Amino acid sequence: MKPVALLSCLFVCLSLLTACGKKEDEGAPTVAARPEKKVKAVTTESKKTAAPVGDAPAPGEPVPFTPMKTVEALDLVVADFVTQYRRTPDTLDELIQKKLIPRLPPPSPGMRFELVKDNKKKTAHVVEVPQ
Repeated sequence: MKPVALLSCLFVCLSLLTACGKKEDEGAPTVAARPEKKVKAVTTESKKTAAPVGDAPAPGEPVPFTPMKTVEALDLVVADFVTQYRRTPDTLDELIQKKLIPRLPPPSPGMRFELVKDNKKKTAHVVEVPQ
């Protein structure tokens, strides 16, 4: 394409883009701001602490370790590895070598993580097995 044609095409496109800009109507009514809601001040007498529901920890207590969340998180990292490298990892240590995770999380007491591969489907997932 010739430089003159390219410049004229660019000029037409820029002209159209600036003409399509949204303009405000000066005569258009404006929306009034919503009035602020008044909030009651909470006094220490009326303030109650909520009791934990079921197995939920009380506020301020650390959340207990749940191994299923760890296995699910490792499965996601393995899926990312498969997406990036188009193959399953040979070991879980390869996830660390490729810098997908800084280190393996600790397994449940008496357990270890193991990578289970399905070579036909080219998939893998993580399970916890006894040591």
